[in-house]
Amino acid sequence: CYRISELSSQNDLEMEGRKLQHCVATYGMKSLFLGSFIYSLQDRFGNSLSTFEVVIENFKIKLVQHKALGNEDPNNEEKNIVQYFITNVLSRVKNEQVTKIQGERQCIGNKIKTYLYKPDTEEEPLSNDELNELIEIVKSIHPSLFKCENNLE
Repeated sequence: CYRISELSSQNDLEMEGRKLQHCVATYGMKSLFLGSFIYSLQDRFGNSLSTFEVVIENFKIKLVQHKALGNEDPNNEEKNIVQYFITNVLSRVKNEQVTKIQGERQCIGNKIKTYLYKPDTEEEPLSNDELNELIEIVKSIHPSLFKCENNLE
């Protein structure tokens, strides 16, 4: 019995990277804003076995990479489970749902880019509204930063 979970926050990515001793934690921006989806394959006890990345191009799911402990190749059984998941689960997601998810991620990504590339932020700091919006965006991708309230303020 296996379980596949999407890694949907920076905290999830960091925990997976520590468990499997690979660099998935560096994929936060890519997976949360740029169209990649990162998943963890786990055994029935919740132990991570491997991590895989997919992208959706022209409504087709493409496996980008699949890594086990220490960036080793997963075994054949793990590869087959992931392929089955892509073919029989992800590939059946309706195009409308894919479009909605991609649109939401792109919208959030564009907001982050707006703040990151705002010129002369030292001379013209973010307004309170801009800061609060940025905090909410960061909170959604990295909830562990907000265990203590208002860390960014």
